[in-house]
Amino acid sequence: MRWWALATHVAARLTTPRADAASADAAAAALLSRSRIGRTATGTAEIVRRAWIESRVRAAVEPLRREWHRLDRRDAIRAAGVLGATAALVVLAVQAVQPTAPGPFVWMLPLVLLIAGTVAMVTA
Repeated sequence: MRWWALATHVAARLTTPRADAASADAAAAALLSRSRIGRTATGTAEIVRRAWIESRVRAAVEPLRREWHRLDRRDAIRAAGVLGATAALVVLAVQAVQPTAPGPFVWMLPLVLLIAGTVAMVTA
């Protein structure tokens, strides 16, 4: 069956046009940037970027981001476990005091997250 693999390889090489991926990407980017949708998307992205740089939410989150990046791998895993377990406990607590009964098995995903977070905290 090696001859078949060779034959299909030769046929593919003969019939597949050579493509320059870099120039094709550049042409697509140029076409998109000249289009109305491309200009709108670029303008919207720039407005959002400028708003994010000066936002109060970013100012509040930025110190936390810097601290998170200072953590080594083990501490980052442990912190992610704490965050996941805390989020799961909050969801389970809110579901417990909900006035209407939640559907079946809605507790399963938070419970799995709680167990995974606890395992991450303990084993990291």
